[in-house]
Formats: sequence, C-alpha cells, structure tokens
Amino acid sequence: MDLGIDGKVALVTGGSKGIGKAIAEQLAAEGARVAICARDADELDAAAASIDGDVLPVRADVTVDDDVTRLIDETVAEYGTLDVLVNNVGTTGPFEPLADVPREEWRSVMETTLFSTMAVTQEALPHLRADDWGRIVNVASDAALMPHAKMPQYSAAKAGVVNLTTNLSRAYADDGLLVNAVAPGTTMTPLVEGMMADIAEERGITEDDAVQAFLEEEKPMIDVERFADPEEVAGVVAFLASDVASYVTGSTYRIDGGAIPSIDV
Repeated sequence: MDLGIDGKVALVTGGSKGIGKAIAEQLAAEGARVAICARDADELDAAAASIDGDVLPVRADVTVDDDVTRLIDETVAEYGTLDVLVNNVGTTGPFEPLADVPREEWRSVMETTLFSTMAVTQEALPHLRADDWGRIVNVASDAALMPHAKMPQYSAAKAGVVNLTTNLSRAYADDGLLVNAVAPGTTMTPLVEGMMADIAEERGITEDDAVQAFLEEEKPMIDVERFADPEEVAGVVAFLASDVASYVTGSTYRIDGGAIPSIDV
C-alpha cells in the first residue's frame, strides 16, 4: 500500500531508540525525509546512520524552550517545510503507588511527557498549518486509558497527551491538520529491557523469566500474552501520518494486545 508520504517531511522526537527509532525507520522506508531528535548526541548520530533514507539528526532537549525552537528551525532550514510531527518523548518515573512518588518526580514526568508535547507542537504549528496538509501523531499509552495502580504520574501525563490530542484535532481541522494519538501497551524498548533486567537481578532469575513474571503479575489482561515490538507501534503511526488516514482525526488508537476490555471507540 502506498501511504502517500514520499517526499513529506517528518519530525520524530525521541527518535534515537525504541518506539521513536522504529517510527523514524518506517517513515523513511515510505520515502519521507525524517528529522529525529534526542539528548544524547552519540546515540542520535548512530541511529541516524543506521536508518536507510534521508535522516537529519538534531541534538535537542525538548524540555528546554531554546532547544525546541532550534529543533524546528533546523528541520525547516534543512528541508524547507514540516508536514508530520510525531511527539514520542516521554518518561515514566518510579513504578510505585502515589504515596511513594516524590513530587519532583511528578514535575519531571509532566515536563518531559506532557509539556514537551505541547511545546514542540506549539513551535511547529505554523509550518504544519501552512499547506492545508499536516499530521500530528502523539505517542500516549494504554495507561492513559486504563491506569495501573502504580505510576500515577505517568498515567496522568499520558492522559493529558490524549486530551491535548482531541483539543488540537478540533482546533485545526479546518487547516487540513489531522491530529491523532496511539496508546501502546508495554513495548520492548530499551527502557523496558532495563526494567526486566532489574527484576531479573532482584529475583535471581533470567530476563526471559522476568518478562513472564511481569506479564503474569502486572499485565495478566494482555490477550496475546506478550509485550509489543516497537515496529508494531510504528506501523500504526505511519498509517496515521499518511494520506490513507485522510478521514481520521481526534482518535486514539490502542496498540495493546487486547489488554483493555472495552467497546469504546
């Protein structure tokens, strides 16, 4: 299927690894010119070099206003425009209930996950609205739709991303700017791999056994009984960023292996 984004310009925040890198790879494979950003310059350059296509690495911390401005400026200076924005940056904070989450962790998670999505979008809007064709895809989480008993800071921040998605979709549809979100379940990213390694070390078990224990204890509702791969999330994002999704806006697509038993759409 031709997604109709050959030659389009996309920006993926947090594009050096995990879901963000998989999204950048998928968009580049469809012929898009892709800018990616991250804080670690070495990881960023390595990711850009490993992706087959026209990829621009821009070192930026999207919680810093000057970096956000420079990120958009450098992307537009290189490619002349910006058609697609994928807000992927986020962080979880501690896997604990509210009583054990310090307030500074709340502030950090909100700043990194929700405020950065707002800031990058706000800076990019003039370009995304310019040609009567634009796409924003925000990476939320299944925790935004069905919060876990732990990580309340993460669930609340991602719920804010979903709410912002709906707001933007209603505000800018007349400009041809379509705004959607994806809500992945637990995905085997470097962050999750690190969590599984910690569990394995704490319990004296293998990392494979740690994954199985986590699924049984924390995620027993996943019908497919496994974590997602980043590429499985990237495929849905590429669809939402494309011409094929020309009648889709204000939606949040669950990519959760059937974890949320609901008839909501």
